[in-house]
Amino acid sequence: MAKILTVDDAPAVLKILNLVLTTEGHEVTSASNGMEALEKIENSKFDIGIFDVNMPGMTGIEL
Repeated sequence: MAKILTVDDAPAVLKILNLVLTTEGHEVTSASNGMEALEKIENSKFDIGIFDVNMPGMTGIEL
């Protein structure tokens, strides 16, 4: 299955995404902001990313 990075500033959204995606057999890594996501991207490879568009600091589009 896919290795997925989820990024959202809302912990509830990250929890739901993690539950749904891991239930389907995917490996999920989560980050709560753009800078944290960049660190994870530098240290690992992902098949796909699911980013919140409207986050403080760095938007999902900027990421």
